[in-house]
Amino acid sequence: MADVRKKRKRKLRRWVVVCLWLLAVLVIAAAVYKLAASRKKKLFTVGSEKVYEDEVAFYALQMAYSYHLTDVNTLDEFYDGDTTYEVQYKKELQQQIVDTKVMYICAVKQGLRLNEKAQGEIAAQTAQTLSDIGSYLDKFKIDEALVKRVLTEQYYAELLKNTVDLEESAPETYFHTYNILFPTVRTGEDGTLLVDENGIVVAMGEEDRQKQYALAMKAVELSKTDMTIEKIAKELDVEEYAGDIYGNMDDYGSVSYVTEVKRLSDGMISDIIETEYGYNVFCLISGDDREYAMRVQNRDDLTKWSDILDTQMERWRQEANLNESELAGDAWEQFSMRDYVLY
Repeated sequence: MADVRKKRKRKLRRWVVVCLWLLAVLVIAAAVYKLAASRKKKLFTVGSEKVYEDEVAFYALQMAYSYHLTDVNTLDEFYDGDTTYEVQYKKELQQQIVDTKVMYICAVKQGLRLNEKAQGEIAAQTAQTLSDIGSYLDKFKIDEALVKRVLTEQYYAELLKNTVDLEESAPETYFHTYNILFPTVRTGEDGTLLVDENGIVVAMGEEDRQKQYALAMKAVELSKTDMTIEKIAKELDVEEYAGDIYGNMDDYGSVSYVTEVKRLSDGMISDIIETEYGYNVFCLISGDDREYAMRVQNRDDLTKWSDILDTQMERWRQEANLNESELAGDAWEQFSMRDYVLY
């Protein structure tokens, strides 16, 4: 019986020793991790968010992949004036990180949350990113956790953007014509308008104007045959002055032109319409080109939304306590996009 007790005591002591050893290993591991984390180089700070070298590296790889940056010599080319692509890309990179961090901070403050669908999309984006640039991520020791964190913050940023409302503008009506111009103003060899010393367009003499009018009359006569407007332009050898015109019905430069458009039905050819630059004969393709109007509205809405977003970003930067002085420093100055070219 005594022997059994001794054996139990020895087993208990061994178990205690093993537990203490495991605890010591965990403590040391935690200390090593903390030390390693503390040694990560901080490049700048955005509000309450510190931005470290590995995170910037991931953003840089994202940019390089998006811009198809595969030749380091591209960075030495000039983007604009005296600014090289290397300088421009670095500027864009920091702006992207700052904007994302600012919007992420504000999104969380405003209580935005990710639903199950969003989390699934982030997981899919993470997997796709690892597939696209996995070897480069390994090179810079960027793990999956960091990739997922950055993609999550970027997702939050997009959620916040979507909270910005754009006032819808009333739809506008655009006409579409195929127009032949018989010019009554002088042009240079390159086709540009000639102007006098006062900047006034040089008009043709009366004789030349009459010749142009006669050609326009010939176009009207040919339109009464089965010839299309394009064939008429070719027949009269005036194709260089023919082409499509899209105009706003409420804001076009010639009242007489719009009046004729309103008189015609789609497919009809006009009488001679005189405008500032000459005599016009056109075929009305559409008096209400809704597809073109939608393209114009989408373009205008994008411009308006961009302006509204710029204004909102200023408010978000204040809300996130962005301090411009914390965006500079030696660590950021030493950063270079050259290290992230995808060879």
